[in-house]
Amino acid sequence: MLTLSSCYAFIPTTNTALPAVTPVTVRLTDAGSLALVQVLGNAVNEVEGTVLRSSTDSLVVAVENMYTSTRQKFSSSGTTAAIPRPYISEVAVRTFSRKRTTLMVLGGIAAAAAAGATVTQGGGNAPPGTGGTIVTTIRRP
Repeated sequence: MLTLSSCYAFIPTTNTALPAVTPVTVRLTDAGSLALVQVLGNAVNEVEGTVLRSSTDSLVVAVENMYTSTRQKFSSSGTTAAIPRPYISEVAVRTFSRKRTTLMVLGGIAAAAAAGATVTQGGGNAPPGTGGTIVTTIRRP
């Protein structure tokens, strides 16, 4: 899960015509948080989900996660929120991040190399004089 999420970043956008199924994070204004309390709950100031419809007047989102001002996270079970544009302070679109992907791959390679070095140096129960490597010979009957 960590490797999948680290390859993406949320980039702010000013595009009001977002296609359906676009993954987004929507930050609400204070007035938006108050106005949508019946739909989202108390103190929710950010929602994460997928665009269902987008117009110049509102953004309809299938909400997956909600965040409060203290960054407390709540998962949503089927909430759909129609958010009027005046209640939106920022919309960020999830996009593929080459930089994060490269860093994740390089980190994975470094971790694998470190683990490999530990295995070949550590040895454990290897016979004396073998340098920590257990040599097994397989013979056919």
